[in-house]
Amino acid sequence: MVVPSVLLGLGAYAAGLPHTVDWMLLPADKFISWVLWLAELFSREFLPSVRLAPEFGATLLMVFGLIGSCVLRTRQFSTLLIVLGMLWGFVLFQNKTTLEEGEFEVTVLDVGQGLAMVVATPAHVLVYDFGPRFGSFNLGEAVVLPHLRGEGHRQIDAAIISHGANDHAGGFSSVLDEFPLRKISTGEPQKTTGDNCHLQADAPWVWDGVSFSFLRSLPDGVREANDRSCVLSIKGKYGSALLTGDIEMPAEQTLFQHYGNGLKSDLLQIPHHGSKTSSTPRFLSATRPQYAALSRGVRNRFNHPDQGVVGRYEEQEVQIGDTARDGQLSYRSLREGWQVDSFAKDWARFWH
Repeated sequence: MVVPSVLLGLGAYAAGLPHTVDWMLLPADKFISWVLWLAELFSREFLPSVRLAPEFGATLLMVFGLIGSCVLRTRQFSTLLIVLGMLWGFVLFQNKTTLEEGEFEVTVLDVGQGLAMVVATPAHVLVYDFGPRFGSFNLGEAVVLPHLRGEGHRQIDAAIISHGANDHAGGFSSVLDEFPLRKISTGEPQKTTGDNCHLQADAPWVWDGVSFSFLRSLPDGVREANDRSCVLSIKGKYGSALLTGDIEMPAEQTLFQHYGNGLKSDLLQIPHHGSKTSSTPRFLSATRPQYAALSRGVRNRFNHPDQGVVGRYEEQEVQIGDTARDGQLSYRSLREGWQVDSFAKDWARFWH
């Protein structure tokens, strides 16, 4: 109904009959309005709390195929549904990476101009920041929760709110409403829920052969909220990562004073979305990352990242992943080395 109506409208316009275009497009308008109304009705009244795993679609196809093979005389269509369901399930299975002792995965979610990361070990999961909130809409509900459900997580072993800025903490409440949280830490306990991460510095804990530790990053007489961000060091058997939140030059200097070249990390979350106030030459020389993850929004109002900052990473031949360009980023520290993926890479099309 929609396509014929639109084609007729375009034809009428091309034929020089602009007054008839509205009438031609009316069926498409009514049909789309009805579909949107129906979708809103179901999401609000009938299915607001139903959560479907990605595997559900594959299972549903196979079930319909089996039912069809029993009811219909012709089995070609039923067989097609079963085969499609099996292929779908196979693809989902192939995309699942089972982690072993000492391995870990850092997923940088695409939450626009904000930050949300999920760190997984074989039997534990940690969430570092939850993306922004805009009125009734927030990226915790729209992005973080679907990712956690899709990965099959049932609880969060540790939640870290780097600091109180909306683009990092805005989505936290939605995740808290659905997932049990064993431990919550924050860089600004006066603004957000959680224990002060700066009072937990240099007190590592170990999950599945992977060590986690907050670092001493809080400058003396700190003024900027960004510099209160929790800095988390992750050291596995085969690789390391450093999550920095929005730290700026003072916090970077404090880290260097305490740890020097001990900051060396294979993967670095680029501080403060690539702002010119961060990623100082000394800090980059100390961390010497092989990979750097940049979380930012497309054409954001802050003009992040600063091109001078990007140049510093490029001078060190660091491979930069950019959520605005690549979508969701995935970094797996495995026995055979680092495995790096992105949404743009995994779902590339020939026109990209």
